[in-house]
Amino acid sequence: MEMERLFDRLSFLDLSDDQKRIETKRDRVLESIRHHLSGLFNTVRGTVLIDADYGLPDMSMGPGNSQVHSADMMAQVMLEAIHHFEKRLIKPQVKVTLNNTDNSSIRFAIMATIEQLDETREITMNGAIIANGSFVFDPIN
Repeated sequence: MEMERLFDRLSFLDLSDDQKRIETKRDRVLESIRHHLSGLFNTVRGTVLIDADYGLPDMSMGPGNSQVHSADMMAQVMLEAIHHFEKRLIKPQVKVTLNNTDNSSIRFAIMATIEQLDETREITMNGAIIANGSFVFDPIN
């Protein structure tokens, strides 16, 4: 299975030779996964006409807004979406951390294994769910 999504491969073809040398294949695959998860998590389930299961329930954090109520439920919903729509991640785990002092965001971490170029490696992607329900990923190091 190709590790990068079609749009990411086409975008890479548009880069200059200097940019191609700087950007390694390992980083491109991680960026492709992060980009796809960002789109998946920021899509409200039921709004995509060709697949009503694509996306996540509304996770905005106002009184009566959120359809998901606890950190464990959030992690489970995210994990189910990853299992269903992001097959490049092997044995994914999701950890959601609620911050009692800051109600404007919730931190999350996605840990998984990827197979790439005959190599298996562990990855972690971190981010936050902000008050309006949007998922924001931290930059990949």
